[in-house]
Amino acid sequence: MPCYDKKLEASRHEFEVPATAGGDEEPHKEVDLVLGTNEFAQALDDLLGGDNETIPSLAPPPTTEGSFNECSYLLSSFIGCLSGGAQIKNKEVSKVPPTYLTLEERPALMSGPSQRLLVAMKDKCPPESYFTNFRTAPRVEIINPSALKW
Repeated sequence: MPCYDKKLEASRHEFEVPATAGGDEEPHKEVDLVLGTNEFAQALDDLLGGDNETIPSLAPPPTTEGSFNECSYLLSSFIGCLSGGAQIKNKEVSKVPPTYLTLEERPALMSGPSQRLLVAMKDKCPPESYFTNFRTAPRVEIINPSALKW
């Protein structure tokens, strides 16, 4: 899950898709929505009624749980998150590493839904538009954070 800083990053003008040539359209955002972990957890609570119940049709198959010490370094630090504002809070964070280790590792974009999405996008978007190229920005000393333009 992205941290709150990803929300700020997605709002930058660099992540806009230009309007079509000759059209009256305004540029539109490359990303429709960025949810922080806390927002995703709240959405699940709202959906499930906050009782940690399971929707039978969406329940995952039973899995065997791995040992915590097998990969304890995976979630030992939140690298890249400066604010920490969107991280899971309090006692819930202790449930993350064991739950994470129960997930099956899969190659990226190989699941059925991902493949269907790629087929649907094939005619509408050139493959090079699936990915974003990042560049380094010069470091700026922020004197007044409220004046920072994203």
